[in-house]
Amino acid sequence: MSTAEDQINQLQEEKRQKLIEKSKQMLDPHDPDIRRKIAEQIASLDPEDEAESMRWIEAVAFWNDEKWTWPDEAE
Repeated sequence: MSTAEDQINQLQEEKRQKLIEKSKQMLDPHDPDIRRKIAEQIASLDPEDEAESMRWIEAVAFWNDEKWTWPDEAE
């Protein structure tokens, strides 16, 4: 039967291994194929959707930050 310390060490090792595996799955932003796929996705974005998203972000920022002002009201 293992001790509590052994169990903790085993859990930590399993967590470390999962993190190592996850880091291996990360995409390389310098890979030409990855860059091409990202460029294709960006090119397919709808400008009106982007504008709507920015309006929403600005509205949320307004309520989250009392010092925030609209860009056209900035001094």
